[in-house]
Amino acid sequence: MSQFMGTLKTTLLLLSIAFLAACSTALTYQARPEFTPDGYSEQALGNRQYEVIYESYHKDADEALLTEYALRRAGEIAAKNYADYFDVIIKDFDFYISTVKVPEQVVKHTYNTNSGNPNFVGVGDVPTEAIIPAHFKEFLVKKITLIIELPEDTDAAATETQEDSDATSSTPMH
Repeated sequence: MSQFMGTLKTTLLLLSIAFLAACSTALTYQARPEFTPDGYSEQALGNRQYEVIYESYHKDADEALLTEYALRRAGEIAAKNYADYFDVIIKDFDFYISTVKVPEQVVKHTYNTNSGNPNFVGVGDVPTEAIIPAHFKEFLVKKITLIIELPEDTDAAATETQEDSDATSSTPMH
């Protein structure tokens, strides 16, 4: 009996973990939408420096994950600029409260009073409305900011690559 109870407890634990994993909203790597603090953004600062920000309101967003995503974006910026690497000059983790006004919403629904029972005679489909009043919702937004610097020689490498490409493309194929 105790072996059965141990197996049952293990099965229930595994099912609970699977259920919680399925219910959690995963943080995904993406560009930041215009009105939602959930993704990366960047800005060129000049002198081969860029500010890379990754922010999210998701509960599973922690400093390590946000840093990983910001470094990924920094790597994409470096590759786009023909750089083999980049230096992180500044790394800053911060958080703030974002307050969003949710407008009043009217939810319309229809339910059937017959309940699927052929012996019960009801009035059929009954429309109903529920009004959700306007309210404010607060989100804890976590944010990582990186200032990165690309090496100086990447412009020369990009020019050489373009010249090599031009030279190759102008060579006639036999």
